[in-house]
Amino acid sequence: MSTSKNSIKTGKSTPLIKFERSILLHSRQIIILAFLGVSLYLTAISNDFFLKWAEDFSLFIPTTYYFAQCMNFAGGFLTYVGTFLTQFFYHPVLGSLIFTAILFLIQYLSVIAFRIPKNFYSVSFIPGLMLLLSITQLGYIWPILKSPGYFFSNSLGIVAFLLLFITYRRISNLYLRIVVLILILVGGYPLFGFYALFTGLICVLYEFILYLKDRKLNRIIPVITGLVLIFSVPQLYYYFVYYNLPFFRIYIAGLPRFDFSLKELSLWLPFIVLFVSFLLFFFFFFSKQDKVKIHIKPFLASSAAFISAIIFILVMSYKDENFTAGAKIYNAIERNDWEKVITIAQDLQEKPTKNIVLSYRLARLLTMHAAGNDSNLTRDQTVKPNCVRETMLIKIQMGGLSFYYNSGDINRCYHWSMENMVEHGMQVSYLKYMVKCAIVNEEYDLARKYNSILLSTMFHKEWARRYQNFIDNPPLTKKSSEITAFRSILEIKEDEFEQI
Repeated sequence: MSTSKNSIKTGKSTPLIKFERSILLHSRQIIILAFLGVSLYLTAISNDFFLKWAEDFSLFIPTTYYFAQCMNFAGGFLTYVGTFLTQFFYHPVLGSLIFTAILFLIQYLSVIAFRIPKNFYSVSFIPGLMLLLSITQLGYIWPILKSPGYFFSNSLGIVAFLLLFITYRRISNLYLRIVVLILILVGGYPLFGFYALFTGLICVLYEFILYLKDRKLNRIIPVITGLVLIFSVPQLYYYFVYYNLPFFRIYIAGLPRFDFSLKELSLWLPFIVLFVSFLLFFFFFFSKQDKVKIHIKPFLASSAAFISAIIFILVMSYKDENFTAGAKIYNAIERNDWEKVITIAQDLQEKPTKNIVLSYRLARLLTMHAAGNDSNLTRDQTVKPNCVRETMLIKIQMGGLSFYYNSGDINRCYHWSMENMVEHGMQVSYLKYMVKCAIVNEEYDLARKYNSILLSTMFHKEWARRYQNFIDNPPLTKKSSEITAFRSILEIKEDEFEQI
């Protein structure tokens, strides 16, 4: 009887109501599977080569000295943990699963923090989708970004923000909340940088919303306190703690170091949508929470937003055949798989970059490979890398070091490895080439110095142990097929390399 009354009130028939409910009840599983599928497809499946390549331009050292180095800048804790997790991209599937798990954690915490109703469940995935886009849009710019730990630091910053906000919200005593707000801003800024400031801003907005609801004047106290601290805390740390932090970055420390220019606006878009989405979630505090009824219109609207976000990611993710080929060639060279280098280059449909041409022709020379389908793999038909920043360092990092080393130009390889390490910090790729160059030049003490760092890594220690044998026992280099083959390269006439 009650069902018929409800049907009359809503103007819907009972079968239609049951149909809507069945769709809505199964929608959560569909949305979760869609999110999981998109995340794994854009990381472990279609971009596994990119994650493997990117891991080589990162480094985590499990020492107190490295931790202290990270903490020399605001948000250093995010950098430290971010670089730790980045090393798991050595195994792209494992790294992708960890990253996806963090995105699911962000979705779960978002629902709790902003009391997102079940009718709008799908919008809780939008922050995670934007963080996913923040890594799939990088392309060539990653090795020169100067944001170590970037792949995980921003998602970890969001996790910290949500946990702190949930904790703050659950404290009923107003004055205790003020104490917690002070701790978040003063104590959180060195750890989380911008994300501590953003947490403070969200707490201030939350207090202001409560004030609008009950008009209690004492709620203005945390609002004023928060705003004063958000402005003053970075200033105080700048003048008294952080001597290497540029002033213009004190309020955005912990965010990626993209340029504020039209060229790099697209790189900022995921972060703009990310933070705007959290601000929009505040509207849920004003809405009446209906824990029983399921409404089709809000569900359809939120589902449309979710689908739009997925389409946005697929459109904005970086897609460039030369970059894909260049990264795969880099990975193949690291495995000494020169036949694979030739195959990748010959399969290229677009005009190649100079790096691809040089790597291909070097591979042909080293393998004595006969000429194949390479009419477009010539120096006079190359194009520049499709990157928002034009710099020679991209060419060096996409294949220049491997070309110099494998063509016998040891001094130039070592020089550029050192230059890059000074400019961008220690990274696995630079250290490996510096170790190999030092061994070839018989500078074993220098090789030991750099190799000791690689020995402390989680996934590159096997490589380091192999080369440590040559460092500890130099005569072994004469028995190594890899090193003897390389030394034979040094005997190739220079004019043969000039033809490359």
